[in-house]
Amino acid sequence: MTLTTSDDYVLGRSPEEYERLRAQACMWEPETAQLLDRAGLAPGARCLDAGCGPGEAMRLLAERVGPAGQVTGIDVDARLGAQALGMLQAAGHRQCLFAPVDVETETAVPGAPFDLVLARLLLIHVADPVAVLRRLWDLVAPGGHLIVQDYDLLTGEVVPALDSVEEFRRVALGTFWRAGRDLRLGLRLPELHAEAGLGAPDELEVAARVGLLPALAPLYEAVHRSLLPTALSLGVTTQARCDRWLETFARESAGAVGHGAVAATDREREMQAAHLVDTNSVETVDLMGPTVQFLTAPEPRDDVPCVMRGTIPPGAIVPLHSHGDPETFLAISGELEGLSHSGDRFRWVEIHPGDVFHVPGGVKHAFRNLSPEPAVTIIASTRRIGSFFREVGTTAGHSEEAARRFLEVSERYGYWNATAEENAEVGLLLQP
Repeated sequence: MTLTTSDDYVLGRSPEEYERLRAQACMWEPETAQLLDRAGLAPGARCLDAGCGPGEAMRLLAERVGPAGQVTGIDVDARLGAQALGMLQAAGHRQCLFAPVDVETETAVPGAPFDLVLARLLLIHVADPVAVLRRLWDLVAPGGHLIVQDYDLLTGEVVPALDSVEEFRRVALGTFWRAGRDLRLGLRLPELHAEAGLGAPDELEVAARVGLLPALAPLYEAVHRSLLPTALSLGVTTQARCDRWLETFARESAGAVGHGAVAATDREREMQAAHLVDTNSVETVDLMGPTVQFLTAPEPRDDVPCVMRGTIPPGAIVPLHSHGDPETFLAISGELEGLSHSGDRFRWVEIHPGDVFHVPGGVKHAFRNLSPEPAVTIIASTRRIGSFFREVGTTAGHSEEAARRFLEVSERYGYWNATAEENAEVGLLLQP
């Protein structure tokens, strides 16, 4: 990206560099789109693209938030930002705005706070990434996301090695290093987050663009041309040496059909702010009578717990079953009975508001509500059990089709369900 102080952007501000930025944005579009989709951007959301450059990431945001949303781009390069805004609005994205802001020196951003702040290939170009991270985090609304994507420059290489590619790496890495940029910034993102006082990020991923050198050669040449003025001013290379490199690289790359190239490695991050959960808008699933609300949605990672609010209506039951996922129930309101299994014996335990009922993994258990009021509990369990509830949930209540699907999905997950006879033995009559 091009958001830097004053005019110290290593790659310059030429029309050719703007075109290179557009090509780079298209190259990383699939990875960025995947991150935005996982963040769950809803129509009407307010987003910020920090270091928006040519506006390609703004377009991805606008496509997801729709006309009711708002996408603000900020960049120190006012000319490029104005071009980006014109392109976006001509394409019908009237919800896009641009403001010339230098995030290294300015803290006020129009429209803050935002539901999502994106910093794609930004930190590699700033003098103080930690300070910028703090400023970006301050722009995130409660419950919002901060997504950071950036390069680890030392990962770009070609196998088998070529002398011309090694010369490219010498010039490119030497220029960024002498300009005071962190060559391993992508790999150091967790460390930078800790230094910024943001704690551990929710996720860390790696993405690489790998291809045959002849196909990626234009990328190498465009980068070399863009950084050449800075490289010359810093004494990294000479014009004569550059001219020889262009000639040699064009010849070697054209014939390097057996050479694989890694253009760059992109470190992708997602963070979520501490926030109050709006229980009126969380996802709710019907489990053929009892319902579950996801206070925290099932995450892709197994080490992130899933917290739910369960409600068992008056007279309803949760039949006898078991699974490998431990569950802990905190009773909130109503009266409930939980079935405890020890050895060959079952016994019903009364659960009152404030009581905690723990079910270890693999233990048979059941619930029934014999009271005239709904019984409400907070459930803490695993991502896997949350995903199971989401998959078997129904909007049609109890039906033969819903029961059949419940048993099919249970079998696939490896969960055990008692028969009608086994349920009757513990005092539970299944609905036909």
